[in-house]
Amino acid sequence: MPDTLDLTAALRELTGRPDAELRDDQRRAIEALVEDRATVLLVQRTGFGKSAVYFLACRALRDAGAGPTLLVSPLLALMRDQLRAASAGGLRAARMDSTNVDDWDDILDALDRDELDLLAVGPERLAHPLFIERVLKPHAKKLGLVVVDEAHAASAWGHDFRPDYRRIAGLVETLADGTPVLACTATATDRVVEDLAALLDLTPDRVLRGPLERTSLRLRVVEQPGTADRVAWLAAWAIANHERGVKTIVFCLTTADADLLASAFADAGHPAVAAYHGRLRNDAREGLEDDLGSGRLTCLVATSALGMGYDLPDLGAVAHYGLPATLLDLYQAIGRAGRALEEAEVVEVPTPQQGAIWSWFDQVSLPSDDAIAGVVASLDLEDPTSLPMLESRVPLARTRLETLLKVLAVDGVVDRVRGGYVATGQAWQPDPAQRQALQRARSDEHGAVVAWLEADGCRMARLLQALDDPQAPDRCGRCDGCDATFDEPVVTDELRSVVARRLADTPVLLPVRKQWPSRLAEVAGASATVGGSVLKGRIGPLAMASGRALGREGDGVTDELLAAARTTLEAGEGIGTELEQQAVRVLARWDWDRRPSAVTAVLDGSGDGELAVALADRLSQVGKLDRIADVTTKDPLAVAESRGNSVQVAAGHLRAIVSTPEIDGADVLVILPLAGTGWGPTVVAAHLRAAGARSVCVLTLSARG
Repeated sequence: MPDTLDLTAALRELTGRPDAELRDDQRRAIEALVEDRATVLLVQRTGFGKSAVYFLACRALRDAGAGPTLLVSPLLALMRDQLRAASAGGLRAARMDSTNVDDWDDILDALDRDELDLLAVGPERLAHPLFIERVLKPHAKKLGLVVVDEAHAASAWGHDFRPDYRRIAGLVETLADGTPVLACTATATDRVVEDLAALLDLTPDRVLRGPLERTSLRLRVVEQPGTADRVAWLAAWAIANHERGVKTIVFCLTTADADLLASAFADAGHPAVAAYHGRLRNDAREGLEDDLGSGRLTCLVATSALGMGYDLPDLGAVAHYGLPATLLDLYQAIGRAGRALEEAEVVEVPTPQQGAIWSWFDQVSLPSDDAIAGVVASLDLEDPTSLPMLESRVPLARTRLETLLKVLAVDGVVDRVRGGYVATGQAWQPDPAQRQALQRARSDEHGAVVAWLEADGCRMARLLQALDDPQAPDRCGRCDGCDATFDEPVVTDELRSVVARRLADTPVLLPVRKQWPSRLAEVAGASATVGGSVLKGRIGPLAMASGRALGREGDGVTDELLAAARTTLEAGEGIGTELEQQAVRVLARWDWDRRPSAVTAVLDGSGDGELAVALADRLSQVGKLDRIADVTTKDPLAVAESRGNSVQVAAGHLRAIVSTPEIDGADVLVILPLAGTGWGPTVVAAHLRAAGARSVCVLTLSARG
């Protein structure tokens, strides 16, 4: 260790704590990096101080004359925290990401002048041509240290696999001999550790793995009978936390739930709550992170966009509304709480729809071998193929297609070039064994979450044992499985009524599409001609006016409502009063541009197609609307919705249309069984507009997603 750096003094400067002392594994890791120039995997619980290891190692290596540190970090929120900490520790640090492109030239100039101690980048930057030319080629051999944070993302067995992380192995090969490498994570099962060891060529003695238990965390599961009960309980709990000055994060599985719960909490009287998710701009998300840190907000209702490594030392409470798909995910999230507190509360609130959401993410993340082969076969060796052109040829959504292309690029099968993607000539072969193993692993992980919920005994011990913690306790004494006591929030009848009203009154809006997908005519063929016009460019006069849903598929309330209506319809007793009343409530709150004068339904051959027809019959009577003939399709709407991306889904809906009624200038309300991407309502509306409707509004029984 360089004589010029007192590690203890540097740690105290970094943390701002005059009594801070290095943990044994922190010192071991720093010494291995600085003195032995080794590759180290540090698997330690959240709050252990993994970032202190690489900041202090960076300082020590710089003092010894080594080059700057390259930090690969997965999320902007995490990266911002890391840079603040690095600066507090006396390091000259910068980041290169999509939000600060205007600063890149200055950052690169500082790197060229050796005036930068640490550069933080996202894993996708490792494949960016500018980064390769300006950073890796001239500086890879000069780097003093490479740090891979949240390294579990490099493992296909990890809970947050990021294919760009697999590029780390290629990066390591370009480094000068003896360049130390540090990989860090708080969550890694034995299988993930083995995968990372193989990726980084680690020896067993360089894996520093500590206990996962956090003695500050008090854990419980709260079961409630219905959606309104679950949300009301969480609202009361979050409000009680606010009144005690406890900062809280409630994680949700979907953006819609995050928005809905934040609104419900505010209605219930929470004065400082906001929703946080990936649909917000980066500056808005950064502002919310700062607001929670400063106390201007005391509760964020967030999706996983808040993500790994968000560091708020005084965060006192974390909840899940709907459990994550794996226990690794669960532990990663609850580890946000209590980092600098003696006590923090963690609450898990299961929902009926969580299993369906897990399954949907599984389907999105594991495309079929046929789909992968289709992508490879669609690429030329010389002429680039654009993403829109690929979408027209393979049934994969844009985000999943981009992820798949990254995987194929890492494997050397494709290259990203100006104008799109080309094949490299390297053959791609399906690996059925690996696919089956991944599918089995996902299924096992989901089953482990359910088993954890249902089993008796210490919840924390069972969680840590499931994560292969070699030092998991038999009993923590702080969870509901150990009969620990918890303060119960007061859920009044008034609060529950307020929440129930918010759930009932929040409109579920369908997207109003403005443009047809690129290459739609090529994919849909003759079906892309409607009313004599080829569907391309702006939708214009064929667009629907607006659209709403009775509720969201999988939200519990809507599922129960539709299940009851199906039962009464099958018994020959109509649709029942509850479905009719919910439809009337939605229609009564609709801010029409033109009030409908006629109603039709889409009879798509599914059971819910019959339900849509029956609801149209009732609304024609209740609302005194002309009942016109139904739109018929040869396939259920759900079939077209499963095709993957916008152009494929839209083409599927166009090909499915069998008949539409002739309309004489009426303003039409259409009842649909299901809407997912919004292309089903868009296609039906285009046909009805072409058939003579003056305007078209769409009401669907449920919205997906």
